Amino acid sequence: MIWAPIDSLRRLAARTAPRSLVLRATALIFALALLLGLAFALVSARIVERRENTRLVNQLQQLVLTVENTAEIACYLHDQTLAREIATGLMKTDAVGGVRISAGGVPLYQSYRGTVAAARGPLTKIVQTIHSPFDAHSTVGTVTLYLSHAHLWARAWSFTRFVLAILAAEVLVISAGTALVVFVVVTDPIKRLSVELHRPRTSDSPALKVPSGNEADELGQLVTDVNTLLSNLDSLVSAERTLRIQHELSDRKLRLVLNQTELGLVIMDTQGKLQSWNPAFVRLLALEREPHEGDLFSRLPPLAQRTLQIDNMLRCALLGAQAYEADLELPQQSEASRRWVELSVNPLGPDQLLGVVHDITERKRSVAAAEALAMRDALTGLLNRRGLDEALVRLFAGGAEPGTLALLAIDLDWFKEVNDTLGHAAGDEVLRRVGRVIESAVRAGDIVARIGGDEFVTVLLGVGHVHRAGKIADDIVARLAAPLRLESGSWAHIGASIGVAQAYASEDSPAALLRRADTAMYTAKQTGRGRVCVAPTTAV
Repeated sequence: MIWAPIDSLRRLAARTAPRSLVLRATALIFALALLLGLAFALVSARIVERRENTRLVNQLQQLVLTVENTAEIACYLHDQTLAREIATGLMKTDAVGGVRISAGGVPLYQSYRGTVAAARGPLTKIVQTIHSPFDAHSTVGTVTLYLSHAHLWARAWSFTRFVLAILAAEVLVISAGTALVVFVVVTDPIKRLSVELHRPRTSDSPALKVPSGNEADELGQLVTDVNTLLSNLDSLVSAERTLRIQHELSDRKLRLVLNQTELGLVIMDTQGKLQSWNPAFVRLLALEREPHEGDLFSRLPPLAQRTLQIDNMLRCALLGAQAYEADLELPQQSEASRRWVELSVNPLGPDQLLGVVHDITERKRSVAAAEALAMRDALTGLLNRRGLDEALVRLFAGGAEPGTLALLAIDLDWFKEVNDTLGHAAGDEVLRRVGRVIESAVRAGDIVARIGGDEFVTVLLGVGHVHRAGKIADDIVARLAAPLRLESGSWAHIGASIGVAQAYASEDSPAALLRRADTAMYTAKQTGRGRVCVAPTTAV
């Protein structure tokens, strides 16, 4: 609580003081000298007053002693006239403010100056006991002198003015001398250093000079420290400039690489909000507009269908501190324009992620083409055994309704004779022609496959009653019974035996359905070939 006013005064002085160090130091020196001078003046005035009061009291005591004999006679005789003469004589002294002469307790005469008579407080007085002129042990009266305070203050002020004049001259001389010394020794060198420091500097600027006479003191040490600091600062600025140039070059190279690379790069925060990206990112995702900072990566139009998957990738990359990859198919308007990208999410730190987008369309198409080749018969272009198995698995996994799916197991008749008589080239041509015949006999959505040698399989979808499947099989048998004119001009005579199996029960598997159709096909062959045999149905 005591420091609060002092702190307030300090802040007020800081706001109102001159900004110049020279003026502020000089003002503080004179202010301090003035305060100390006033304090010494007050103390001196008090001391002078006390000393003058003591001196006047002693003077008045001596004055009373000079009239003691006369006062003994006046008091002994109760002579008022003599008492008045004594009082009048005493009142001629300026220090006496009042006189009272009493005899036997009765006032003989008393006289007061105006200031003493008007005083209401206690007065300084001197009481002298008067003895009998004939008996030194007998008291006959008293003489009381009252000290004149006006005279006392006048005398004290006279001495005080003299002291104040001396102190004022001393304070003025000491203050001026102190201010001059502080100016010459401290403030002026500091001001010159400040001016030097405020001048524009370069790395070739000379060091600050130590003021003359301050080489070994604190100011010289300060200049040395400042020169060291400026030298270090110049070195740091030069190093920083070199690093900045190198950084700009590196940044320019990096931007050139990022702008030219075929990889799409994007930096995101932990929420998946975009922070920066390169042109390849916009090109690979085929964005209709340039994205904005703060857009959610998983909400970009080409990726919106995979929002949940991408958000899970971002979360796992942050939690596991490792890269996560996924192949994404971008939505396109046509089958021919289908595109795929590989997305890799890599954590850059606790609050950033790096997304890398790579176009893998050609790779996907190559894989798809290879898979298609693996699923197709090289001679006829129809599905092979593997392709048929996968197609059946998909149909059964998709929950095909009982009674809507029928399988035709087709085996060519007399095909071996064609190979033996016309050659294998003719046999291959016959197999191709048979595949086209079967495809033309079924609907576009049905499945046709060559599973080996001269064996074909047709899967009829949504066929309904088994008799409808039988009619389609009869049509195929009739078409294949007609002679085939080959490119060589030769005629090939073949036929076909077909086994029909329909999936009536939901517990039928692709393998079981194919076995029943094969069994029915062998039955057709054994009963004379060129026939259609329907496999018995399982329990409905």
